[in-house]
Amino acid sequence: MVRAVRGPGTTVDYQGVLVELHRPNEDGVYLGVPRFPAELEVGTDDIGPVERQPIVRVSGSGGGEWNEPEVLLWLDRRNRTHVIRFPNGEEMYGAQPFGDPDQVRFEPGAAVVMRLNEVPGAVELIEVSAEGDTVWHRHLRLEPRRLTPRMVTEAIEATLDRWASVFPEMPRTRLREKYEAALHRPEFVPPVEGPPILASSGEVWLRSTERSDTLRAYYVVQRGDVGGGPRRVLVPERLWLNDATRTHVWGVVLDSLERPQVVGRRLVLR
Repeated sequence: MVRAVRGPGTTVDYQGVLVELHRPNEDGVYLGVPRFPAELEVGTDDIGPVERQPIVRVSGSGGGEWNEPEVLLWLDRRNRTHVIRFPNGEEMYGAQPFGDPDQVRFEPGAAVVMRLNEVPGAVELIEVSAEGDTVWHRHLRLEPRRLTPRMVTEAIEATLDRWASVFPEMPRTRLREKYEAALHRPEFVPPVEGPPILASSGEVWLRSTERSDTLRAYYVVQRGDVGGGPRRVLVPERLWLNDATRTHVWGVVLDSLERPQVVGRRLVLR
């Protein structure tokens, strides 16, 4: 069933920062996060850097206004964004390719947080309800993988290729110098990346940083399960996975013209 839900007619903010709200639960309670501008996140001459971001719950007051946001949990946002400042005053912001900030995925009435910066290879999953209760907490230990010079070189070259068209007058050597200075280089790469995927199968899928030829490894755990090892599934690298059932995975693939196409693939169970 598809239905529309109308919230209060005004925006909601947390300490002056606009909050991005997600779909509400049946009681009309919204979860979301304030969206700090990139310049605040990395820090300016006067403020920052902003290293923590709250998950907040918000509800309507019944009079067409929002109640004050309540903080449920804090996200660690260190090592998420880099900034390159050029002599002419221009600035370029981007995601740290080897960053390990907390990630979160929302659904009506719940948020699932993924933490990566405890110890190498560790993944912590925390599910909180709209009431602020921790309803699921799970630790995973995956194989730690060291950051190699080849990984760093590939990340740098890919970024410089994108920037070359934006700053054609800037020598590539100068761009490289500035990007290398801003690059976060941990000893070990984060074991997984991107927000966790809350699948229709009732599972949580985690996109790992492991590749095998043209395939990407995902680790899968049953949501709510606190024991047992994760299931390892290989998915085509080009498929950015969005959902999964017991028999299929679904995601987006870019065609030859860089247009997104939604595709499905049957899982081969062994």
